[in-house]
Amino acid sequence: MVAVGEYCYNTSFQTALKASPFQVVYGRVPLALISYEPGLAKLPAVDRQLMDRDAFLVNIKDWLLHTQDLMRAQHDRHHRHVEFQVSQWVWLRLHQRLAASIIDKSAGKLAPRFYGPYRVLERIGPVAYRLELPPRSRIHSIFHVVFLKKYEGAPPAEIVQLPAINHVRVLPAPTKAIHARMNRGN
Repeated sequence: MVAVGEYCYNTSFQTALKASPFQVVYGRVPLALISYEPGLAKLPAVDRQLMDRDAFLVNIKDWLLHTQDLMRAQHDRHHRHVEFQVSQWVWLRLHQRLAASIIDKSAGKLAPRFYGPYRVLERIGPVAYRLELPPRSRIHSIFHVVFLKKYEGAPPAEIVQLPAINHVRVLPAPTKAIHARMNRGN
């Protein structure tokens, strides 16, 4: 903290991120607005202006709470609550959203979206799970719940191998070459 006059400027990014926008810009806590009691001002115009200010602040607070409720309802309407138990089998989604300029169009809508199934080894927090991946897999074993889907049916006898992955993308692997030709840049 650097003190200049009566203001304290925080030089730490960690503390600045946990501050309000006012604190980040001005380096101090904003002054609290005390509610106005009618009749304290000497001029009727100031009295009316301060009463209007208090009514405006109450109205804004009500609208903010109403908007929060609407946003919460919208989120809950489209949100799916998913939980998995330890030792349960799940499908794993490896196709994460990438920038449109680097997506290979040939591996589009016919490519598999989910791989596995894989066993859940551990729950890490409310939305993260550690999976039992094959021993030589080259990706991290902890995934967010949005990349998992419940496996229905009898559990597999052995762990399914992951496909070839390069830069978090599944590399297409053809089962059989039907025809080949040389492309000389024409």
